[in-house]
Order: sequence, then C-alpha cells, then structure tokens
Amino acid sequence: MEKGIVTNKEFKQEYEPGSGSLFVPVLGNLFPKLFGQSMRSVDRWFVIAEVKDKLYRYEIDKKIYDRIDIGDKIEIRIDQYGMPEVGLMK
Repeated sequence: MEKGIVTNKEFKQEYEPGSGSLFVPVLGNLFPKLFGQSMRSVDRWFVIAEVKDKLYRYEIDKKIYDRIDIGDKIEIRIDQYGMPEVGLMK
C-alpha cells in the first residue's frame, strides 16, 4: 500500500467511438432515431497524486472524486486484478 497527497483533480468528458452516426439532414429530420443519433458521452474522473516525490494520475469514481480535496492524504492499494485502487486515509 502506497501513501500520497492529492495535488490536483481532473474531470474529462469523452465520447464513445462509433456510437454516433452521420447526420443526414433530410433523413435525420424524418427518422431521428436512425439517422440523427449523437455520440454517447463517457465521464471520467482523475486524481493526480504525489507518491514518493513522483506524480501519478489515477482514475477514480465520482463518489471519491466529490469527497477528495486538494491536499488530502490518500492510500493506493492494488485490487485483485492488479489495478490501483484509491481511497481516503482515515
């Protein structure tokens, strides 16, 4: 388990590739579900933390993102799949 300090928070809204279709003006107005589909957005939240004098960027969920502030101490664990898991220190 590593310990770190939050230096920055980041939010990104990305769009799922291939989820939208090309809008055709005439057909899009007649059949909006078939020809007027927009791309699906994907929200991602990140925390940038200083761990052992190096900066690391971890993806977190919205609940933790809302609870964490800049300057908070966090702990980084490795889950069963080998991915980092960020949590607040108690």
